[in-house]
Amino acid sequence: MNNSLPILAHELKTPIATIQAMIEVLNAQEHKSIEEYEYTMLQIHKHMQRMQDIIELILNARASFNEDDEIDVDEILGDVLQDVQAKADAKKISVQVLNTLQPDLNIKGYPILFYRALYNLLENAIKYSSDRSKIEIEVNQDKCLSINIKDQGIGIDPKELSNIFKPFYRCANEGIEGSGLGLYLVKMVVEMHNGSIDINSTPKLGTHIHLCFPLQSHKEAS
Repeated sequence: MNNSLPILAHELKTPIATIQAMIEVLNAQEHKSIEEYEYTMLQIHKHMQRMQDIIELILNARASFNEDDEIDVDEILGDVLQDVQAKADAKKISVQVLNTLQPDLNIKGYPILFYRALYNLLENAIKYSSDRSKIEIEVNQDKCLSINIKDQGIGIDPKELSNIFKPFYRCANEGIEGSGLGLYLVKMVVEMHNGSIDINSTPKLGTHIHLCFPLQSHKEAS
């Protein structure tokens, strides 16, 4: 976990930027309703809690999660979809979930890190997709929790696929901004949760990401 501290610290920038953007949007509105204030404050509180969770992980630097740490996969995925929606709307990209999870599906782990991994993957899919394109998310549970994310973006050169999980590595992506840490964090989080990640991509056609995690239900946990 200690090797991941700089990455976790970097991840604090995203909720800070989100909070700043929410405040700027609210300030730009001439006529603000009580409902708009309440909604913005609720969202700010949610992102501040995520910042606090990340800080706690950094301070504790735990090597593994506790027995009672569980991830509500359906809830986390819903939060991620809500939080990337504005980015998708800005490019008129359709983000479609093809199916739903059973409500009692849990996996053991850190909810805040699981959120960050999914958020990074969907943010990348939006960032590297063309306007008015489509992103599909398919979730299945059988022997593992399977999450598939397919986009119609610019794709990745096969020669670069072996390097994309290295810290600070940037593909030749036509000047799109980024730190080169997003996929490195994703792989780190996936491995922390005993999962696997595979990426298949074709330049100019899109990218398919497949995640697989060991799963358990509330029934199994009780």
